[in-house]
Amino acid sequence: MLRTILAAVGVLLLIFVAYAAWVIIGAGDSTGIRPVVTSEILSGRIRVTVALSGVDSEHEITEVIFPREFGDQLEISAPPAFRLSPYELEDTSEPNSAEAAEWVASANRRDIRWTGSVTMLPDVPVVLEFPIRYRIEGNSALRFQYERKIGISAEISFFNVPVEITED
Repeated sequence: MLRTILAAVGVLLLIFVAYAAWVIIGAGDSTGIRPVVTSEILSGRIRVTVALSGVDSEHEITEVIFPREFGDQLEISAPPAFRLSPYELEDTSEPNSAEAAEWVASANRRDIRWTGSVTMLPDVPVVLEFPIRYRIEGNSALRFQYERKIGISAEISFFNVPVEITED
C-alpha cells in the first residue's frame, strides 16, 4: 500500500517537473518583457501606443480598467475591439458568497472595465484610442491586462499607463 502511494506521488512529481521544464524551456522566459508605452491627450480622445520588447511571440490585450470617477467626468468610451464589461459574480471564484457579491458591487462602483482583444506582435506598436467627450484637468491611469497562451494555460501580466490631462 505504501509503495503504491509513493509511486503515485512520484509520478505526480515527475509530471509537475516535466510541465515546469516545458514552460521554461519550450515557452521561453518572460522576465524580459517590457511594455514601451506612450499616451497623448488629443482632441476628443486619449491615444495610447504600446509595443512589447524582449518577446518573441504575440500577446493579447484583453482588459482595460479606468477609475470610474474620472472616467465618468470625461465620459470616456471603449476603444475599438473592446466593449463595456462590468464585473459579474461569475468572474469570482465563489459566485454564491456574500463577499463575492460585495466585491463585484465595489469593483463596479470604483472602475470602468472594458474587455476585448487586440494582438500585440513583438516590437510592433499598437495604438488604442479612447474617445472622451469632455477634457477635464486631472491625473489617473489606464490599467491594461495582456496575455500569452502557453499550451493549455496562459501567462497574464499587467501594465499601467499614466493619463494626465491639463486644460488648454
